[in-house]
Order: sequence, then C-alpha cells, then structure tokens
Amino acid sequence: MSDERMGAGFLDAVAALPPGSGVIFRHYTLPDAERKALFGAALRLCKGKRGCLLYLADSVLKSLSWQADGVHLSGKSARAVRDARWARRLGLGVSQSVHDASEMVRANRGGAVALVSPVYPTRSHPDGAVLGAQGFAALAQKARGPVIALGGMTPARFAALIEHGAYGWAAIDALMVKEETPEL
Repeated sequence: MSDERMGAGFLDAVAALPPGSGVIFRHYTLPDAERKALFGAALRLCKGKRGCLLYLADSVLKSLSWQADGVHLSGKSARAVRDARWARRLGLGVSQSVHDASEMVRANRGGAVALVSPVYPTRSHPDGAVLGAQGFAALAQKARGPVIALGGMTPARFAALIEHGAYGWAAIDALMVKEETPEL
C-alpha cells in the first residue's frame, strides 16, 4: 500500500519488493499529473520485476487508462460490487478494502481480493479500534477468495495469521523503515 507519507522513499520501496509482490497505489492528495507520473515510474519498476502487480486505488476507467494491473476499491462504496464485476470483465484484477462483515459481503459478490484491516494498531492510528487475530479470523472465514491482512503487520504477525486464513499481508509503514515495526 502506498501513501504520501512514504515521500521519496516510495520508489525505493517498490524497487526493493521481491518478485511476485503487489503494490496498491493510493497517493490521493497529489495533483493528477504528478500522481500519474509517480504511478508511471512505479509501473516501470513493477514491469521490470517478474510477477509484480500494480493496482490503482481509483476508478475502473482510470485504472485502465493508466495501464494498471488492477483496481483497488473501497468496501464502503455502494458501487463496489458493480465496479468489481465490470473491472474483472475488462481483464483487471480487483482488490477491496474490508473492515466489517458487510464489506466482506461486497468483496465476495464482486469477486475481489479482500484487504482486511486494521488487524493491529498502526503508527498512523495507534489508538484506533483494531480487529486483532480473532476479528481477522472471523472475517477471513466469510471470504470466498484470498484475504490480505493490513494494519500493523510484520512478517511475524503474518505468520501467526496464516492459520486464520491470511493469504498474504500488506503494509505501509513496514515498507518505510528498515527495522521491524515495534509491537504497539
């Protein structure tokens, strides 16, 4: 997952990802031309890595025009199911944010990969409500497709969530620092 807090380190983080990784490009607050240029630079890095996918957190049309591998949708959107089905018909991969059971229903109906969050406290929201391992497990049980854990994730935390249905894990802060995210 990307966001503006990554600053100049964003492209370095993309370059350091192993083959088979994926990036969900957000950077919502950048002006469109600057956002598109940064996305293009990330796309060139991803295309140079075997199996690295780049999804755009935006509309299906913009994801197509920017040549993204997929689109990332908000689970809160009433259009999530329709947009996910449309994107899949057009050949795009689809992921969707999932914070509760109703959003998991939308992800299932649209055939999206579910990014379940927040599993653990994060640096950006250290006092926010979290799902924890049991809450993650309850949502993952309802999933029809792959489930990606997000929020305060580390390699060790991911390993503990595999038995609860985690297919993979996503991060923002863990990509910005070299040391492992401390237990919050």
